[in-house]
Amino acid sequence: MKKSFGLSILIATTLLTLSGCGMVSKQMANPQKLQDKASVSIGVPADKITVSDISGDLDSVHFTAKVQGLNDRYYKCYYSSAIVVTSDTICNPIYSSVAAKLRAEKNGSDKANSTQCNALTKAAGQCK
Repeated sequence: MKKSFGLSILIATTLLTLSGCGMVSKQMANPQKLQDKASVSIGVPADKITVSDISGDLDSVHFTAKVQGLNDRYYKCYYSSAIVVTSDTICNPIYSSVAAKLRAEKNGSDKANSTQCNALTKAAGQCK
């Protein structure tokens, strides 16, 4: 019985210790490091990537990567962390309507550019 109780305490302590790894990793992640991680995942040079919206969960770090160039592309990226080990970074593209909305918000407009309107975006009230 004592072994079972001791093992339960050890497991609980370990889980509590590991649960904050993503938060700690977020504090240690600088934009250059995140650019490098996104560069490997997306396949473009790190100097073409701008990182924003960095947030940390209990076991992971999330951020947005913008690839500069034709039609600035946006990606949502994340990686998991546990103690000193991190996973590979996974980046998924944000589709053009979301990217257009982000660009519109950045430019101070809450409506998407009228050249990006179609029947679906008009019905959703996202066009001028």
